[in-house]
Amino acid sequence: MHMRKFCPLSVLAVLLLILAGCGSIKPLANNYPKPKRSVRLMTYNVGAFGKYSENSTEMVATMIKELGADIVGLQELDSCNTRHNWNQVKALAEATGKWNCTFTAAMPYRDGSYGVGIISRKRFGKKYDLHIPKGEGGEPRACSIVETPDFVFATTHLDHISDGSRIAGAKIIDDFLWNRYKDSDKPVFLCGDMNSSPSGAAIAFFYTHFRNLAEGCPGTYPSSGGRNCIDYIFCLRNKASVTVKGFDVPTKYDKADAAVASDHLPVIVDVKF
Repeated sequence: MHMRKFCPLSVLAVLLLILAGCGSIKPLANNYPKPKRSVRLMTYNVGAFGKYSENSTEMVATMIKELGADIVGLQELDSCNTRHNWNQVKALAEATGKWNCTFTAAMPYRDGSYGVGIISRKRFGKKYDLHIPKGEGGEPRACSIVETPDFVFATTHLDHISDGSRIAGAKIIDDFLWNRYKDSDKPVFLCGDMNSSPSGAAIAFFYTHFRNLAEGCPGTYPSSGGRNCIDYIFCLRNKASVTVKGFDVPTKYDKADAAVASDHLPVIVDVKF
């Protein structure tokens, strides 16, 4: 949402405008109320902001602000290539309200790169980039991981062709997160487009050390009427105590159209810890 031109208004109206321009923590719409003192996690395959429009960055930023998300894992991002000659995750972070951001390249693409990323209200501490070889799959993949003061957050995009490649990618991610954080009392969240149904082998593998925070989630793909659930938010089964206050696959927005913003729908989960 852009700041509107200032004009003499009541003090309350001015304050509301300022909060909207700065990306206030409270949702800008009431379609998906956020529980008090909860953290709203979000995952979204944005399709390089170009599935059904030339550039859906502003629309996606509006969706994120309406939902009041605190941190977002993003898949299918371009960075300075000949398809989109800008850093897409940085552009979204700016449009959402000058959030923190990070990008992890999965592979070189059209003289630039393509991968996954994270934007967040929370400041980042340590950041890690995991690279997943192509193997028998269609292309190499990646996982982006950040530590915030309160939790760890990771996002990935598993292979779309080979179940074996999805499992191999899941193992690389699981090995890193489990070995590093299994004895931690800090929550560890993993989200992304896993390209697998809830009954798929890769999801079954994750269940060894993770729990699905949106069990029974509605379909997330395609965005015109999701029939397949392939986007997830997990939590590591370490020493942290995490309570799920609610989850959804939002489709209703006051100033955006989820059916044209991307070919996927986002997933949100509200947690307390």
